[in-house]
This record gives sequence, C-alpha cells and structure tokens, in this order.
Amino acid sequence: MSSTLKLMSYNIHYGTDTFNKLNLERIADAIRAADPDIAGLQEVDKHWSDRSAFMDLGRALAETLGMQIVFAPNLDRDPLAAGEPRRQYGTAVLSKHPIVRSSNHALSSFGKEQRGMLETEIAVGARYLMFYNIHMGLTSEQRVKQAEEVLDIMKGSTLPLVLLGDFNAHPDSEEIEQFKRSGLIDSFSGIADAGTFPSITPARRIDYIFYNDQLELVEREVVASDASDHRPIVGIYRFKS
Repeated sequence: MSSTLKLMSYNIHYGTDTFNKLNLERIADAIRAADPDIAGLQEVDKHWSDRSAFMDLGRALAETLGMQIVFAPNLDRDPLAAGEPRRQYGTAVLSKHPIVRSSNHALSSFGKEQRGMLETEIAVGARYLMFYNIHMGLTSEQRVKQAEEVLDIMKGSTLPLVLLGDFNAHPDSEEIEQFKRSGLIDSFSGIADAGTFPSITPARRIDYIFYNDQLELVEREVVASDASDHRPIVGIYRFKS
C-alpha cells in the first residue's frame, strides 16, 4: 500500500458542464485521470429529474471507476409515478478503501435548500480516516451557523480527519476563519491561482480541503477540467506516526 493518500473534492453539477450539457463520461474521465483514493462529490443526483436523465449518478460513477460508494440525500422527493424510485439529490463519497461506517448530518438551512455533511470513517490499511464531505449554503448567515454545527459534530473525533467540499465561501470569510480557528489547516492556503469556480474562468475559490494535525500535506492541485462548472481539487497526504 502506498504511504500517501490522494483525496479529491469535486462538485459534479449533477453530471453537467457550465452550459448544463449532460456528460457524465467527462466527469468520470476527470476523476479517473486524477486517480484519487477517496473522492467527496457534491451535487449528486439519484433519479432526480431529466436534467441528469433520472440516472443514479453516484452509482454509475462508482461502477465505472471500480470504487465503493456511499450516497447521502439532502433533498428527497416522491417519485413522479407509482413504482418508480424516490428522487434524491445530495453528496457522495467514492473510495478505493473500505468504508467502515457513514452518517449524514442535516445542517441548518433557514428554509432554503437543505444542506448536509456526509461523515464517513474509512479504513486505510491499519489506519482509520474520518472523511467529511460538505455542501454549504449560499448565504453567509447559513454558512456561519453550519460551520458551528460542523465543528460541534467533529470535535469528538480523535482520528486523522479531513473536511472537504463546496463551501460556497471566499477564503477571507468569517465561516472559513471559523474552521481555521478550530485548528484545521487549509490545503490551498497561500496559492494565488487556486480558483475553482466557474471552471472555464475560475476567479473564485469556494472549494476546500481542510485537514487536522494528524496528517501531513505532501502535494495539492486544482485540476484544470471544465467537465463540471467547478474544477476538482486534489490533495496528497501522509499519516503522521
């Protein structure tokens, strides 16, 4: 087993690009090319609507890439017709390593689109990693409250820990500062060209990978892909002994 662990965060925009053209194969190609051990995905449809051809996007990606999957719906709607599956939208984790357990945490959303954080514990050889995948709200009011809730959820963990996802927040925002004050480390701090959105002209950095002091950052990269409206980000880490 490799001594390093490659992690990815990727808002897949329900399998469509900036122009809302559905092309899940390009999303799969972007993930395959980066070759992460574990990937946290946001904006994942599961039989949601015709925008994604009513596909189970997470399952399709997992089967294509040969990875395990956990899906966590933040929106859950009745089917359009009797006998059809429920229509869901949320986050997912793809992993080459065994997923030991998972739990989805609903976050305060103040009547707007329900947001959540998918918590997974993943066995990496003889070590265990807490892997948190989040999609935060569109307003600062939401995100500040959600950051408080996230930190409260994670505070009991004694394991190496990663928090990643689409935070919808600029690096100098109060909500990002909350995570930094807690001791979490921003993998892309100090990089001038770390923009992730929109993918064709990434002027904004709103996607992050945070990690705790039980991990060491080896390498980081914003992947130049326009398969989605966000660029995927990748970090390579090593467990501290």
